Amino acid sequence: PPSVVCSGTFSIQRGWNPQETMDHIGRLKAIGVSGAGTGIQTDSRSEYCDLVAQFGEEVIAKID
Repeated sequence: PPSVVCSGTFSIQRGWNPQETMDHIGRLKAIGVSGAGTGIQTDSRSEYCDLVAQFGEEVIAKID
């Protein structure tokens, strides 16, 4: 079967919950989605960099 990749299935912003993101990714994986994109909404470049780092540490690093 072809790979299914979704874009913009959730967004990350100040106060986001990494566990909710992991749960969302798990639900997508359970229905056969092999990749997903996210938006990151911030008010400043430094906040963007902080959220990207947190996303990498708390989500990307834990995806199997």
